[in-house]
Amino acid sequence: MIEIIFGAIIGAIISLSIAELYHRRSSRELESLINKLKDMLKSLEEWQEYHDEILQIIRKHVARGTPDDPEFPYK
Repeated sequence: MIEIIFGAIIGAIISLSIAELYHRRSSRELESLINKLKDMLKSLEEWQEYHDEILQIIRKHVARGTPDDPEFPYK
């Protein structure tokens, strides 16, 4: 009977140590992924500055010569 209890205790200790090992490893990987996503977000924010300018240029060229053009001859 003592062997069963002793085996259960050793099995629980081994299981907990393996679970802790994988938990630490996954936490490090998650932190790494979070940092990569933060860097990607910063680069997207940099592009957002140019987004409005690019959009205005595109709208200006698309609307040229149409009634939506602010320089249309009859306005």
